[in-house]
Amino acid sequence: MPSGDRDEMHDLQDLCLDLFLPGMNVLDVGCGAGRELERLAERGCRPVGIDPCDSSLTAARHHQIPVHQACAEQIPLPPACMDGVICQVTLPYTDEARAVCEIERVLKAGGAAAISCHGSGYYLWRLVHDRSWKRRLYCLRTVLNTWVYRLSGRRLPGFWGDTLYQSPRWLARHYRAAGLELVVEKIAPWFLGRPVFIYHTLRKPVAVAGATATPIVPEHEELRLLNEVRALSAEVRSALGDANPADIGRLTNDEHTVSC
Repeated sequence: MPSGDRDEMHDLQDLCLDLFLPGMNVLDVGCGAGRELERLAERGCRPVGIDPCDSSLTAARHHQIPVHQACAEQIPLPPACMDGVICQVTLPYTDEARAVCEIERVLKAGGAAAISCHGSGYYLWRLVHDRSWKRRLYCLRTVLNTWVYRLSGRRLPGFWGDTLYQSPRWLARHYRAAGLELVVEKIAPWFLGRPVFIYHTLRKPVAVAGATATPIVPEHEELRLLNEVRALSAEVRSALGDANPADIGRLTNDEHTVSC
């Protein structure tokens, strides 16, 4: 990815952390080894992290910051206990609707959340430019899995269904269902007219309670989604060029996931 795009992404990540002031309780959903937890602590916040991978938490515990082994869909914290939440590229590996509802549940009224996700442009860019066939095929199955999930509410079986890409419209639907307000949207960069990284700032309104959401697509959205699938399908075929379909069957899952 061009260096200018990488610089812009780093700037946006820093802006996400600027939401949180000293003394605030901030949860990192999918904290990994704790890099963002450490940065939050340096800002004077009181961070806490969750991640389902015990090996990642072993490294995070070296920062002497509270962490819990848990999934985004079941955050082991009481309601309305956090002033802020960050969730950086974790939603692709979760049940998005449940994870967003859990973020809403633990946020205090008036609290803020900083969400970042991979859009379809991220996987299309890697399909075109990545030199590894395994990673390119991983991107292909992510695209296919997302189409199936959007249309049916079900993922592909096994490792085929471990990752989803996000879209601004789909995320906004989950936010509305959970009772969260989308305050700021930034996308950087774009590839083939598709978002690569999506950055959202959310707020929990003072008077809005939590809600449940369902990933099933309403009937009036099906035609729009089918048209999007056709357009992305054409882009994927163009990006793959002379890929051997037999390679797909030999693909092994070597990507890191944070699903339960």
